[in-house]
Amino acid sequence: MDIGCGADLCAVNIADIPGDEAVDAASWSALIVKRKKAQLRKPGSLAVRVQVMARREAKRQAQRVPWDRLVQAHTEYIEWEIFGFWVRLIVEDEGDIPDWLRRILESRCLGFLEEERRHRETHPGRNSSFSSRLSNWVESNIFRDARGQGWMLAITFPAVRDFRYHRAWSYWQQCDEEWKERPPGPYLSFEEWRQSADNWEAEPPPGASVLEAYEAHKRVSPERLTEAVARYVDWEAFAYWARSALESDREIPDVVVDELRIRCPGFLEYDEELHKTDLHGKPRNWNRLLLWGEDHFFGEAKKEDWFEAVILYSRRHPRDVRMVEYWADWCDRWREGTQASYPPFEEWRQAADDYVVDPSANDEC
Repeated sequence: MDIGCGADLCAVNIADIPGDEAVDAASWSALIVKRKKAQLRKPGSLAVRVQVMARREAKRQAQRVPWDRLVQAHTEYIEWEIFGFWVRLIVEDEGDIPDWLRRILESRCLGFLEEERRHRETHPGRNSSFSSRLSNWVESNIFRDARGQGWMLAITFPAVRDFRYHRAWSYWQQCDEEWKERPPGPYLSFEEWRQSADNWEAEPPPGASVLEAYEAHKRVSPERLTEAVARYVDWEAFAYWARSALESDREIPDVVVDELRIRCPGFLEYDEELHKTDLHGKPRNWNRLLLWGEDHFFGEAKKEDWFEAVILYSRRHPRDVRMVEYWADWCDRWREGTQASYPPFEEWRQAADDYVVDPSANDEC
């Protein structure tokens, strides 16, 4: 399962990063692997600043692409990266590309071996960056549109933070260390190696904020987690649609009241008494609605202790991120009175799904 999202709204050109830390989208995943391995996490370090700037740029790029296209590209990119890990292990262990692997590369990466041949002819003895050349070929050919249209970082930045990518990277690192000590014997096929990577008990990714979610995601099957995330993204979209009405000083529109009674029977009565205790100007109706839905619709995940994984994957999901961006824009218009009436939920949800930022818009913060 592959989920992703950005964070800050400010834009920055990655090419403006000084020195040899300047990276383009094609080399970003390689830089992440390098940073992971080096564990450069010191506050204020150049590595941290690069990541902050890249996060902003990835966010800016993602805003201009339909969310479902991002999801598809994100999933495909992780698959190609896992394939690249497997290929790299074999090429480095063999010292060259064995014939059987050439046949696989010819089938999956049409034209790459010819590029590789020309590179080796013009750069004899310089084969150490084989994996980077394969990654560059993948981004230039498989993800040609994203690279050409300027949203490659919107794929690579969240992809390398995905738990599946993390497990595959960790398993690659483990294999790399073990194979240097002793030969691996018969190589696993790519499908076998990928399955082993998916089952690998990797150490949690750095960062306390994801530790609980990482442990939680191991307690549930990918299929159940995927289904629960889809439901939570739907639920949060409904909660955001109702939020502006619930937090307004105006009377709640009938369309919201009716929908709440259908989807959340009993909530309005439950909330009526609690609303009296809210501080003036600080209504908590929406928070109560969100928690009410979590308790009523996700009780099983909470009971089995994998709800934190649902939350993390949902908040990273491009559809959820896009919906929140749309809500912020729509809510301003509604509060200013430029929105004629409160739309039905399905109409609002469709508008959120279709929401993208005009590429010609001003990118300044």
